[in-house]
Amino acid sequence: MHADFTPDDALNYTSASKEFRINVLPTHAYITNYGSDSVSVIDTTEKTVTATIPVGKGLSGVAVNSAGTKVYVTNSDDDTVSVIDIASNTVIATMNVGNAPEGVAVTPDGKQIYVANSGSNTTSVINIPKTAISNVGVGGNSFGIAVNPAGTEVFTTNSKSDSVSIIDTLNNYNVRRVTLDAPDKIAVSPDGTRVYATSPERNSVYIIDTDIYPVTATVSVGKYPFGVAFGHFRDSVR
Repeated sequence: MHADFTPDDALNYTSASKEFRINVLPTHAYITNYGSDSVSVIDTTEKTVTATIPVGKGLSGVAVNSAGTKVYVTNSDDDTVSVIDIASNTVIATMNVGNAPEGVAVTPDGKQIYVANSGSNTTSVINIPKTAISNVGVGGNSFGIAVNPAGTEVFTTNSKSDSVSIIDTLNNYNVRRVTLDAPDKIAVSPDGTRVYATSPERNSVYIIDTDIYPVTATVSVGKYPFGVAFGHFRDSVR
């Protein structure tokens, strides 16, 4: 499970399974239902489903903006991203992106949405509010994606190319690539100094130093690790 904490302390949890993804606000959770092409909204206080929202086909990633007003869902079979208005729990826009979109991440200011396209070796950049879309070339089979807390860099995993691509959000340019074996999911530490990438093929987690960008450690874990999580703690964990 991947946990991403937005600036207003909303909790964004994403599971490693493609069958469902979870994104959580303080009062509601948004679950992508891969088998029924819908998003379930759960009231976390009452523990009940309050809405079921039809979206595209082959749901994968989900992210909530830091303002708590929009939910972004990738539809891998339709090559689209659905935009859900939280106030009305309805889809207000559907945007075409690259082939087989998987992960999705939102910058802390909510002005840019990044989508990892596993089938086209690109990351789509959606600029808000104009929804202008551009594509940045990355490696093969891009699945995981994460934005650093400062909103200045985006990290995408490229499992087929054995690398992590680093995108500068100012110019949306692929500024560098870090080599590592078959990365899948990815997360940035709360202080932005480390990036953690899982490798199911190597049963390992790679740790990247964001000051100098080499892999500084490889940690052996259990079989087929997919998700990676970070939370906010009183003492920063590295």
